[in-house]
Amino acid sequence: MDADEFLVKLRRIVERVYPGARTETEQALDQLSQAGATSFRGLLAVLRDPRARLETRLTACWLAGQLGSRRAVPALLAALRDQDPRLRAEAARQLGYLHSPLAIGPLIASSDDSDVEVQKAAVYALGYVRGSQAFEALEAALADTRKAPEVRGMAAEQLARFHDKRAVSRLLGALRDSSVDVRFWAAYALGVLGAAEALQELERLATTDEAVLPGWWSVGQEARDARASIKARQSLR
Repeated sequence: MDADEFLVKLRRIVERVYPGARTETEQALDQLSQAGATSFRGLLAVLRDPRARLETRLTACWLAGQLGSRRAVPALLAALRDQDPRLRAEAARQLGYLHSPLAIGPLIASSDDSDVEVQKAAVYALGYVRGSQAFEALEAALADTRKAPEVRGMAAEQLARFHDKRAVSRLLGALRDSSVDVRFWAAYALGVLGAAEALQELERLATTDEAVLPGWWSVGQEARDARASIKARQSLR
């Protein structure tokens, strides 16, 4: 694949994700091209280059994951140790999308990063990578009250991806957490898991918990939705 074909491929990815953002797309691709990202290898070189502009490296990092090749994993793992937390967070997210087992250990380590956004991105990625170690790390993150509420809420949300009933007990306890984030996403996850044993607790929340998660809706509404989902599954048996 020559340079022009590679840049066309990148353009298609960006336009698919950000339709209508033609000016921003052209600017981002021009910057990447000028930095030498005219091939997959060149893209990874830009990602690794600490002298490149941060915005250009962030774009390279995002595209490295969106291209879907695990050949990007070593460069993304290196970015996971970068000094800038924005790059570490983006690298974590893209490692999740690549589903590489090699990323599990580093992502677990990053779930204890000094930056909350990096922690949140690492926890998010663990839900995509899967595996028993990732599952256990998410349960631990949910239970760790020293972590920020949004990180623990993300852990509850991502546990739903495993469709593993072993998470039910931990999620049930989370319904009584002091954090709106944690209660909201625990209710969501229990609905996804179809956990009939959660119906009584969800009913309690549905009638008493009107705390609203910013950008979403109330915990009570999410609990009502989760109850409806569980009962719908029961009716199909």
